[in-house]
Amino acid sequence: MALNKFTVALTGGIASGKSTIANIFVKLGITILDADQIVHEILMSDNYIKDVLLNRFSNNILNKKQQIDKKILKDIIYTQDEDRIFVENLLHSQVRKIMLQRINNSNSVYCLLVIPLLIENLPNPLVKHILVININEKLQYQRAIVRDQETKQQLDKILSLQTNTEKRLKYADDVIDNNSNLQNLSKQIQILHKKYLKLSL
Repeated sequence: MALNKFTVALTGGIASGKSTIANIFVKLGITILDADQIVHEILMSDNYIKDVLLNRFSNNILNKKQQIDKKILKDIIYTQDEDRIFVENLLHSQVRKIMLQRINNSNSVYCLLVIPLLIENLPNPLVKHILVININEKLQYQRAIVRDQETKQQLDKILSLQTNTEKRLKYADDVIDNNSNLQNLSKQIQILHKKYLKLSL
């Protein structure tokens, strides 16, 4: 199946504001496809994926409802590189397959793909345009501690596995600044939206 629509990939590190930005695009009528949300759907509904993960990690990754506990799985893959690579290889192709189907079935003029680890996994055949979030790393760190209740050690490990903002910016077709307030963010998105409508023609 070929990609038949203009796509913009939104990327940024943990707590950089991806969800806030995506929600503003939603209000403009744009279809949002979030890689993390699709991973969640796969973990909840794909029995083959579940069986493969259980075979590797045992029932220790299940919650009381016998579903895969994302928090437990995340803790494992952020401490063991081999396990992280295994899980990424297992899930990435499936995520892209689902994204492609949903892009082509969307009635939106263009689609916004929220892909946190985009730069770490380039090239991506679904991406035609890259929008990078620029955020002060100190502010990003503070937001992550408050939002995710991560320990400093856990957060440092996550950040060490993510590309830093400086490197992301080298791949950017567009940059959105999230060091200010929501009003400023909305103004930037309005400008970008008009640009992407033109590029979609």
